[in-house]
Amino acid sequence: GVKQLTEDPFADASDKIKKGEIVTGIVSNIEEGGIEVEVNGVKYYVGETAFTSVNEALAKALDGAEIYILAGTYEITELINVDKAITFVGPNADKKVNDERVEEAIFTSDNYNTGSFVPAAANITFNGLGFKGIGNAGYPIQAGEVLENFTIKSCYFEDVNTVLCSYGATEFKGTLTITDTLNKNSL
Repeated sequence: GVKQLTEDPFADASDKIKKGEIVTGIVSNIEEGGIEVEVNGVKYYVGETAFTSVNEALAKALDGAEIYILAGTYEITELINVDKAITFVGPNADKKVNDERVEEAIFTSDNYNTGSFVPAAANITFNGLGFKGIGNAGYPIQAGEVLENFTIKSCYFEDVNTVLCSYGATEFKGTLTITDTLNKNSL
């Protein structure tokens, strides 16, 4: 193995930064696969390729977590069962419909019946993401049996049948919010 020659940069991070705290940092270096950020005189390395799939990120995320999706195109080839309160955050989070958008994080599928998001918990949010169908794509978000406090915000949908499909068997509780969202070329 390789012997660590320097101190672990995260060893005392919890003494200086608390979970949930918003901090300001300076990007001090950009390398392939990640960036180096300096916060309060300490350098931290943040990787850009932490997970290979949304399902992998979901498996490791805690209830109430935010999962950040970088700009790019991601093909959905399986059902993504969202079974905990999660906020999916894309590069265009909190943008209004007419705001200039930056490069999208776009989820595509040629068959959303076998490759789509399936919300199965309360308090799920999609914020600032794109969904684009290929051919007869179907429905990128398919509601499960119960949909509670569900939000689609600042998202972009193109060439899909509809933004959200419930197949008529979904029980809605709390709030269902779809805001600042563009649905282009629905089938």
